[in-house]
Amino acid sequence: MAENTQNYEFESKKLLSEQQFEVATRLEAVEGKPIKKVLSLKAIPKIVSSEKVGDNVTFSGKTAYNVVYLAEDMTLRGIYLDAEWQGKIASSCDAFYLSCLCGENVVTGTSPSEITISTLTSVQLYGVQKEVVSCVDGLGGDYVTSVKSHECEKVVNLASATFNEVAEQEVEGKLSDVLLSTCEVVLDEASAGIDTVTLSGRAFATAYALEGEKVVCFNKTLEFKEEVSALSAT
Repeated sequence: MAENTQNYEFESKKLLSEQQFEVATRLEAVEGKPIKKVLSLKAIPKIVSSEKVGDNVTFSGKTAYNVVYLAEDMTLRGIYLDAEWQGKIASSCDAFYLSCLCGENVVTGTSPSEITISTLTSVQLYGVQKEVVSCVDGLGGDYVTSVKSHECEKVVNLASATFNEVAEQEVEGKLSDVLLSTCEVVLDEASAGIDTVTLSGRAFATAYALEGEKVVCFNKTLEFKEEVSALSAT
């Protein structure tokens, strides 16, 4: 006897094209606080609008810049600026969405009054298609959607953990103040056990501090290896 079936409809996405371009930006120093040294630069892009025109998608966006610098009077200052940009990308797909990210940010010039930045921005165009899947009646749409989502390269987070890595670095002079500290974590390997996952990688720590009248930079690489519990090791 044939099984009763139920149809489920869901959407999947596929990267169709990508376009890269440079955004040049100039940020002016805080009034009365000339720039001595740039300490930190962050750029966050966002798509503002998009429209299908013929075989292309025209788009516009903006990048939010946040710069932290040391002023001539040895105080810490921040600058915020929105830089707008626009462009177009080829597409023959009617159902789509755009995503964007910033690549390399380069400080191309500094003076006491301003900072100039060049940012490599990437815009990706994804095509969206609807798919109908037939399944045995009663199995449930959640199961079908989760299986197909896995095939579409989506990831389900089954475990998370927080742990500290501590390192010290000796200096010859005397530090009077820590101005800024950042850290970037790179996961090199994840090894699955029966109900655990062993995570190993590196953390790259950077700190800026005052040593007398100078700003000094310290870099430290911390290696870690931790075992965390997981609902599934596959």
